[in-house]
Amino acid sequence: MKKLMSVIIACAVMASPTTFAKDTNLKETRNKTRLVKSEVIGDANKDFGRRFPGKVRAVQRVNMAFQVHGIIKELNVKEGEKVEIGQVLARLDNRDFKNNLAATKAKLEEVRLNYNRSKKLYKQQVIAKAKYDEVKAALEALEANTKILEKQLADTRLEAPFSGVIAKRYVQNHENITAKAPILSLQDNTAIEIVIQIPESLMIKGVEKKFANSVVIFDAAPERKYPAKLSEASTDADPYSQTYSVVLKMQSPEDLNVLPGMTATVEIPEESKSTQEPITVELSAVFANSNNVNQVWRIKSDNTLELVQVEIGTIIGNKIEIKSGLSRGDRVVIAGVNLLKQGDKVRELER
Repeated sequence: MKKLMSVIIACAVMASPTTFAKDTNLKETRNKTRLVKSEVIGDANKDFGRRFPGKVRAVQRVNMAFQVHGIIKELNVKEGEKVEIGQVLARLDNRDFKNNLAATKAKLEEVRLNYNRSKKLYKQQVIAKAKYDEVKAALEALEANTKILEKQLADTRLEAPFSGVIAKRYVQNHENITAKAPILSLQDNTAIEIVIQIPESLMIKGVEKKFANSVVIFDAAPERKYPAKLSEASTDADPYSQTYSVVLKMQSPEDLNVLPGMTATVEIPEESKSTQEPITVELSAVFANSNNVNQVWRIKSDNTLELVQVEIGTIIGNKIEIKSGLSRGDRVVIAGVNLLKQGDKVRELER
């Protein structure tokens, strides 16, 4: 296992310095200082990865649309306006719909009378069953068509399905719109959701426990923390970032005007040392010497390099667990490791 892990690390390192050298033209400056890319291993006083950037969205949100086409006759709500459940938000010109329904209802009465006559004649065996069935089928077809036309007439009114705020207005009065084309975006901002992405290392350990006592911090008031509860967690990883989507729910703060689309930070409680996340570094930071001993370059406080032997553990995505040899707060080189030597003075490559 150890030999196989060393081969994997060696492959990662071989790929990394080559790419890094091509992209950045790593070189010594006049005072022999080398440019490097590095990372700091967690914060010695915090649980590694305990803060996650997120985005705010409304719990209830819907794009509203007419189910029939027509010309907008009335659209009087504005963006940012509060509306109540059942309130009419927009209307289409319904004259054609009314006329079609009236004509169909008149035809329906005529066919219904014909059906009642045919029913009596059929019972008296004056007309054949086929004739009776024909009249009955015509009545049922008109009744079904009448219901469709009644629904279409009702669909010329757009009513709020819940109380909320008009977030977006996509059209103007008197526009000719097609069926199901978005007219308005309605949101209920009394409760909000925060959507974040978490790594698989947290997902494996169970999100329910991790986020049981989570809090949300908004950029506008970084000193305030608001409690949030886990709402949902995706079990399908993003194909590009290999992270999982987690949604937390909370009531909108009364002292802040938090709106959908704003950014937020989710913080999970600090864990005890016994349950703390493992120390991990980029795969490219670890390399094996000729004796197959795994090592990393640690950057000391005077920005010089020292070679540190490490014991490695599980590979997690593009990271690898360090069981011993490093501590939280240590800064290690993550690219160009084969081009360095003990005691080299380094500085961070500007990103």
